[in-house]
This record gives sequence, structure tokens and C-alpha cells, in this order.
Amino acid sequence: MKKFFIFIGCLLGLFILHTTSNAQTTIVNDVPGNLKHLLNEEQQDTCSFLKIIGEINGEDFILLRRMAGYITENDTNFDGNLQTLDLRYAKIVTGEEPFMILDDKNDGIMLRPKLQAPTVETAIPKNTWYYAPGTQRFTAFNDWRFSTPTYIIGYDQDDNARCSLMSNRTSEKAMKKLKREGLFKLKAGNKIEWTGDGYKLYISTQKNRFPLCAFYECTHLEKIFLSHNTKINEQVRIYNDDIQYYICKEDMIKSVILDDRKYKCSDCVSDAMKSGNTLTRIKKDL
Repeated sequence: MKKFFIFIGCLLGLFILHTTSNAQTTIVNDVPGNLKHLLNEEQQDTCSFLKIIGEINGEDFILLRRMAGYITENDTNFDGNLQTLDLRYAKIVTGEEPFMILDDKNDGIMLRPKLQAPTVETAIPKNTWYYAPGTQRFTAFNDWRFSTPTYIIGYDQDDNARCSLMSNRTSEKAMKKLKREGLFKLKAGNKIEWTGDGYKLYISTQKNRFPLCAFYECTHLEKIFLSHNTKINEQVRIYNDDIQYYICKEDMIKSVILDDRKYKCSDCVSDAMKSGNTLTRIKKDL
């Protein structure tokens, strides 16, 4: 009989441990960069659902990326388990240092320039030569010019994407051409530099802006909930991003970014947070 009760106690303990590890963990972070001191090592490794209230910066994003499955050379024994991240009540503040540095050789950085029609002030002389997306040569765009570019990271070179790999643009001549056409002009929080034989892309936190590339190579993360007051910085994006981004107002979802496209949505936040939930009230593209 004693062994029976011991066995039941062990089962109950395992059940409680499982329930605790899958329950929502809420952290109030009053000092940006302090998240690593508020979560112990076990929580960092096992937490699957995290809600953050307060200010966060690049240092906090480094930890969140680690918890979400990003593995560095020094973290081979740390895997993390973060699947759902609730940032509706978090405030992103400007960080002094980048929390992510990418290079064209290892991270498949692509340039996807946007063309816009000319105005009287911006018209380009005819037969001026520019990079043609998806090719390895310059081509002419009569009276058109490039506007704000988008950079795609994590591109699989075996795929046939209509973009230009930066690793094919590493000559000084090519770099100067890109720079002259304004394709190095990134929004606040993002910066690209030519290193002499390639490019590096720096991602930093900026006040009230969520970088859509923040969880690149974070294999566990499935859902992120953001406030509708938070601006989305889409200039650097993840190729074939599997993460679902929910833009919320109070307890309702206003829109959702799925498969690199934005849709209207009117589901409840609590329903979307449930494991395996399928959104039911998605409307047309925004």
C-alpha cells in the first residue's frame, strides 16, 4: 500500500510539473535589459508561454531569442521552449547596441527594392542604369527610381525568389551603385554596412517599433501578440516566416500577419492563445 501511494505521488508531481511548465509566466520588467535577472535558468529553458509587462530593449531580445530556440556557438546545451510571447503590455525602448548582426554569406540576405513612379522633383534621366531585381546585371528603368528597399533574411538559395542576393553584389563598384541609389537607407533601428568583401546587417531596438525580423532562426516560437499601438518595422523580414503575429486592441485581434501577408481579424485574444487554435474570423488582405 505504501508503494502505491508513493507511485501516485510521483504521478501527481509529474502532472504538476507539466502543468506549471506549460502555464503562462508573467514578468513585470521595470528596467529594460533586466529580464535575464527576473527569469531563473530553469524558467529560461522551460517556459513555453511568456507575458511581459514593462520596458524591454535589445538585451531582453537577446534572451528572448535564446529562449525561443536560437542557438549560438556558446549555447549548445541550451535549447529553450518559448512558443507563445505576449508583448501587448510591453514597451520597446531604443537600444544602444544591436541585438542581432547578420552577414550576407551565412544569412542569405536579399535586397528587394521598391520602384516608384517619378515626380517632377525625382525624375531620373532616361537610360540610367540600375540593379534589376533577380538578375546579376544592371538594367535601365526609364524615369523610375528606387524607393525604400526591403531586405529579406534566411533566403534559401535553391528557391527561385525574385530578389537579389547581396552575396552577389560584393564588389566595391556594385556597393557604390547600391549606395548611390539610396538602397542603404534603412529605417531607424536597422543598418547595413559594406565590410570590404561583403555586407553586415545590424538590427537594434527602436522606441515603440517591433522589428519583424527579431526572431529569425528561433525555431520554437509560434505566436507573438503585439499592441495595436506598437509600430511594425517591416523593412527587414524573414523569408518564409512561420511565426504568426497578432496585432491586438485590448482583448480583440485587429489584424494578423500570416505567411508574410496582413489580414483583418476579429478573433478573441484568449482563443488565439490556445494551442492548436485556427483563426476563424480572418477577412480580406489589408
